[in-house]
Amino acid sequence: MDLSGYLLDPLREDGEFILYRARSPQPELPSILLLTPSSSRPSAEIREKIDHEYSLKSDLDTTWALRPLEISSFNHKRVLVLEDPGGMPLNRVVEGPMVGLYAFQWAVGERKRGHKIFSESTTGERKVLVLPRLERVARKLRCRM
Repeated sequence: MDLSGYLLDPLREDGEFILYRARSPQPELPSILLLTPSSSRPSAEIREKIDHEYSLKSDLDTTWALRPLEISSFNHKRVLVLEDPGGMPLNRVVEGPMVGLYAFQWAVGERKRGHKIFSESTTGERKVLVLPRLERVARKLRCRM
């Protein structure tokens, strides 16, 4: 995949990786997510993590997991290209008091628009959140629209 010209919006950084939303200069192409090593000279362990994430591609249920598309090269680094489900990571949206209520309201809005919601743990594990109560509420609200 030719990633030259893509506009990058950083979504999170954890010391090992940076997750970007990448928008193509060609408006007909969908945005994608790029998981890139933070270091300009990533270790073998970091490269193995990218390979491992990609190796899970056929085993993932895309109703809850980000789908790897391919491994590519960007800025002389090995990167994982992921399908962009839309939405934003919770840690970028939610801060301050009333976090639980605000997060739920925001999540309902995102699901009403058909976006998946992904989050990460402090260990860097990433996953799309599946919240059964939220899914029921979002489905009911979609039916009313």
